[in-house]
Amino acid sequence: YGVMCYQEQVMKLLNVVGDIPLIHCEKIRKAISKKKEEQFKKYKEMFLENGSKKLGWPKEPTNDKDVKNLTYLWDQIESFAAYGFNKSHAVAYTYISSRLLWLKAHYPLEFYT
Repeated sequence: YGVMCYQEQVMKLLNVVGDIPLIHCEKIRKAISKKKEEQFKKYKEMFLENGSKKLGWPKEPTNDKDVKNLTYLWDQIESFAAYGFNKSHAVAYTYISSRLLWLKAHYPLEFYT
């Protein structure tokens, strides 16, 4: 659906579209996870410049409904910082919760004990 859920997706987008080296993508990922916006905003211009060359998209929207522009994409990355999640953590939490739900359903006494 075009929604970034995991930090790894943001890193891939920054690397592939923005031609930002992976070492810097990792720094951006850490800044996003710690909610340090000023640290990753300095990469905005690099992302917009390289992305416009690579995709051929304009940097700014041409009309109100234009979502094929790099500023819109960067805004998604910035808003991602508010709720982004690491994929490995999501998998681990899912695994643990599914095991606990099974235990609760089949062995409730042991679960609550």
